[in-house]
Amino acid sequence: KQWQSLKVKLIDPFTMYFLRILIIGVCWQRICFVISGRI
Repeated sequence: KQWQSLKVKLIDPFTMYFLRILIIGVCWQRICFVISGRI
């Protein structure tokens, strides 16, 4: 049980960091698509 809680504590901030990068990446793709569409 201790190992599982330790794994969750280690994984949680890492997954949040990964999700942020993923969301920012998708947002940047949309911004670039709009800019390229306007030019």
